[in-house]
Amino acid sequence: MSSIKKGTYITVKLPKSITKSDLYSIAKKYQEDYYSKIILSCNNYLLKEDDTTIEGIEEGSIINIIEDIEFPDGFYYRELMKKNENFEKVDFYFRIHCNSNVIKQKIQFPKNITVSEMEKGALSKLLLNSKSYKINEFSIINYGNKISSLNKKIFDIYPYGPLENHWRFGKLINAIIYENEIYKCTVSIGILNSVKDLIYSICLRFQRKDLEKLSIGNHEFLVNEIGNFSLKSIGINKDVNCKVVFSNSYEHF
Repeated sequence: MSSIKKGTYITVKLPKSITKSDLYSIAKKYQEDYYSKIILSCNNYLLKEDDTTIEGIEEGSIINIIEDIEFPDGFYYRELMKKNENFEKVDFYFRIHCNSNVIKQKIQFPKNITVSEMEKGALSKLLLNSKSYKINEFSIINYGNKISSLNKKIFDIYPYGPLENHWRFGKLINAIIYENEIYKCTVSIGILNSVKDLIYSICLRFQRKDLEKLSIGNHEFLVNEIGNFSLKSIGINKDVNCKVVFSNSYEHF
């Protein structure tokens, strides 16, 4: 486990009524790698991710985000090359796919090493976290095979999943959306998210910008008059039915 962004502090103002689980969901916004797990500590004590409140944490306290993440520095690749310096070398090419970009890199390896060593070495050389990235084609190759048996010389590296920024805060609930009394879709959102966040998610799902009125349970809002307050602040803490009314201007995204 490694602490990230050492010496960097972000000031966040939070209501004391939130739980430690809510605090974890907020801290995830600031983690380095969205695939990794985190634990939080305060005053040298670990904070459990549970439903107890944060009232015992004093204002101005420093909360450390401890993240289960690797910080590759190329050491494994350098040691691999040094250990096998007397063996013949082979060039391979790796295409890194990330955020719609593709970067191609050439890496040289000793031909006597295994596929497993090559994968670790490639990620080390490219400074990629092995918990976040994988070499696609290696999933169907025996990791114990020597790379001299490989027929391919070009491989693709992909993240394990979409690199989507964390934006849901607090306990997750489902907003079940109806239009003209007909069920349309379900939107997952956190109870600490704002009503504006819910409106944006609904508009995105419908691919329309002309949402005029939104009912959340027993609360009704005109979209152009909504303030920046959370779902929790209006008493929403579980799955809720919502009704939408569009202006019929059909203004699309």
